Amino acid sequence: MKAAENAGNTEIDAYLAAVRREASALPPERGQELLADLAEHIEVALAERPDALDEVLRELGDPRTIAATALAESGVGAGAGAGAGPGAGNPVAPPAKQGFRDKVPALLPVLLIALSLPLGFAVLPLGTIGRLAGLVLLWVATCWRIRDKAIATFLAFVTTLGINVAVYYIDPPNPTVVDVISAVQIVLALLAAGWLWATRRR
Repeated sequence: MKAAENAGNTEIDAYLAAVRREASALPPERGQELLADLAEHIEVALAERPDALDEVLRELGDPRTIAATALAESGVGAGAGAGAGPGAGNPVAPPAKQGFRDKVPALLPVLLIALSLPLGFAVLPLGTIGRLAGLVLLWVATCWRIRDKAIATFLAFVTTLGINVAVYYIDPPNPTVVDVISAVQIVLALLAAGWLWATRRR
């Protein structure tokens, strides 16, 4: 069992090393983000399919292709990776087309999550629509890792939903309890918004 795990780790390390080598022209911070994203994807995929390492790596794609895409997105020539240089004959990849997910600005879901509750106290439908829109845009956007999205979702939505269910359906609250609950929910939403703003990818 350990031998199989070690072999798998070696194969993953070799794959990530190949990506690092091909994408060596990336800015250091972007290069680290790329490798971290790939490692996270592999980890999540293997948690669901422990014996499908080769298939997971094939689905990710060739390290050169991944590096070329990352270099193009960063405005760096695709041929600027390992082994490339002036006169190397490597073409510059055209800028990658951005999809809808890439165009979602980080500020939009952050503002929706932070302001939906206060808006809801003034006009209930606005608060509900704002929270749902913020949640959808949060998970659609590519500005955050899955872990950061999950933390913000838990803070801004899961906890407040649990509080509402516990209070309104188990123990009918008095006005003082309602005020305290409202304040706690606003604080949690602001914490979630702050977390997202701090962890966004620039």
